[in-house]
Amino acid sequence: MAQRGKPRWSFLPVSTLPRPLNIAWCWFPLDEQPGTPGPKHRPTLVRALKLSPDGKMAAVEVTFGTSNAKFDSRPFDLIIQNSSSLDCAGLPQVTRFDLDITIWLPWASEFFTPREGYTSPITGYLDEASRMQLEALKVARRIHPERS
Repeated sequence: MAQRGKPRWSFLPVSTLPRPLNIAWCWFPLDEQPGTPGPKHRPTLVRALKLSPDGKMAAVEVTFGTSNAKFDSRPFDLIIQNSSSLDCAGLPQVTRFDLDITIWLPWASEFFTPREGYTSPITGYLDEASRMQLEALKVARRIHPERS
């Protein structure tokens, strides 16, 4: 249990923060335990950042990534499958980012750790084709909210 007044997390230096649309590997929390690192190391899509008032700690808004593509049942999720897009993002396989599952997490070593073969939790970023796909999905989700 964290002592009163002491940080609960081992915050990573703000100089190591990802940028929006970077891919960062994370122990994504389970629904039933949102404040606890999850059991599986997953890629996440960084959506936004915020700094503490003193600028020493940060949180990142990330979207859940999975290798379970669900091509037919999740048409409004971002699926990275082109080999050059996968390489740019540092993803080892086809990955679906579930745009309905987004959470704010502390930029802390309990959540964000490098995947095997990397020295940083950040493995890459969305290339132009993936960014265009994401923007088109945002529009489609606004037009068809019942399907997202």
